[in-house]
Amino acid sequence: MKDYQCLIHLAGNIYDAALDSARWPGVLAKITGFVGGQACLLITKNSTGSSGNDYHQFGIEPRYLRLYAETYCDFDPMLMAPCGEPDRITSFSELLPFEVFRKSEFFSTWLQPQGLLDAATAVIDKTEDGGACLSVWRGEASGKVDDGARRRLQLVVPHLRRALAVARALERRQFEATTFADILDNLSAGIILVDAGGGVVHANEAGHAIQRAGDFLRLTRGRLTTNDCQADQILRDAFAAASKSDLSCKAVALPLTARNGEHYVAHVLPLTTRARCRSGMNAAVAALFI
Repeated sequence: MKDYQCLIHLAGNIYDAALDSARWPGVLAKITGFVGGQACLLITKNSTGSSGNDYHQFGIEPRYLRLYAETYCDFDPMLMAPCGEPDRITSFSELLPFEVFRKSEFFSTWLQPQGLLDAATAVIDKTEDGGACLSVWRGEASGKVDDGARRRLQLVVPHLRRALAVARALERRQFEATTFADILDNLSAGIILVDAGGGVVHANEAGHAIQRAGDFLRLTRGRLTTNDCQADQILRDAFAAASKSDLSCKAVALPLTARNGEHYVAHVLPLTTRARCRSGMNAAVAALFI
């Protein structure tokens, strides 16, 4: 239950970083704490299609990050491994005998000086342009990657995948609203863009399906509502707050329950003016992820 409650808040932070990449270091710090590690590195293929990777990190000194990007990424066993399927959590100890790994140049000259020992790595996705992977590094005190670390990272991966898909859509300089809609429709999570009054500006296929079901989230007189009065008021307040400020308004995580007892979480994320313009949907003040 504690992990579940932490995950709700962490997922909201992850989706928030999709709209503002400057938030990634703070989000990676929380992922590191949730998984149980010392440092964290998120590598994504440059979304503009140019050569090179984008690096977001927590707990890695700038000089070591520069060395990794320039040299040691070519020696990282995780990136060299051919078995990097999405959703699989891999550690160094799975790829080769640990005593052999300790004698490698990558360990002795990059990992060991930082006090790092092992890493839990997940391939977030693979696209035509490249993809993304996340590594949570553990030190001597934490020890090698265990089943608990793998399980917690496994919980984080789906949210990272959806967040990065949205980030790629928003970062494209010359895409149109129809392209944006197509990208959202390919995501399995329900996504609904709303205006200040709770009216639906756009929804992907999963979002429309949720509304059509009319269960825990539905349209009532043109406004998005829930079957819980308290939750409904929280939604109203969140949409209204999102319309007033680009900077001070925070993401809201709201648990919802369907009639059959299934549990959902709705993340209300304010859209900055920049994100609204890029999406071609200026009336939208917030994005709702279900």
